[in-house]
Amino acid sequence: MQQQEIQSQKEEKPYQYHINTDTTKTISVWNRIQDFEKYYEGHPDLLNEKALDNLGYEKTFWNTFYYQQVINSNKNFEKLKEDGGKEYVNKLLSYVSVALFIFLPVFTMFLMIIYWRKKFTYMEHLVFVFNTQTVFFLLLSIFLLIGFVVDIENIAAVFLLLFLIYLYKAMRNFYQQRRFKTIVKFILLNSYYLFLAFVGFLIVGVLSFLIS
Repeated sequence: MQQQEIQSQKEEKPYQYHINTDTTKTISVWNRIQDFEKYYEGHPDLLNEKALDNLGYEKTFWNTFYYQQVINSNKNFEKLKEDGGKEYVNKLLSYVSVALFIFLPVFTMFLMIIYWRKKFTYMEHLVFVFNTQTVFFLLLSIFLLIGFVVDIENIAAVFLLLFLIYLYKAMRNFYQQRRFKTIVKFILLNSYYLFLAFVGFLIVGVLSFLIS
């Protein structure tokens, strides 16, 4: 019973802003964001500069940036609850294609490493990567169109299988290596691509949520 009363008192205790309690004024980023988040809850209509003035924080670049991200993330979270995440998913998909192209040079460098004995220039490897990406998006577009017209089960699996077959054949024909070596490098290449895709998806997911 006593423990419940102590817990209740803790919950009722008003929030203490770090800007008021930290006499050194060397407030960590995490504590600043906590202050901004708490202040935003009670004043959602204020712009970041006005809010910083009221809190007593300097209007530095980073303080303004952090408070704006608090505003954006809260607004996006409200939209997420309203439409079930439809707008967020659309925004996410629009950024994914951009992220894929940004990571293409990194992906090409890995291709150069696993085919280091082949006397291909970086640009030749890059042309190969662009060609395979073009086929990827072409197949994806075709299967999306088919999916709108005809209800086909496991359409994503069929699309992925066809692309992987194409990729293996493309590697075999372009780099002219034996089946075993091509299969090993095919597995390595796809594993690395999945890793990049995972990193890119995380970055894009966070940015899509923060950018209003």
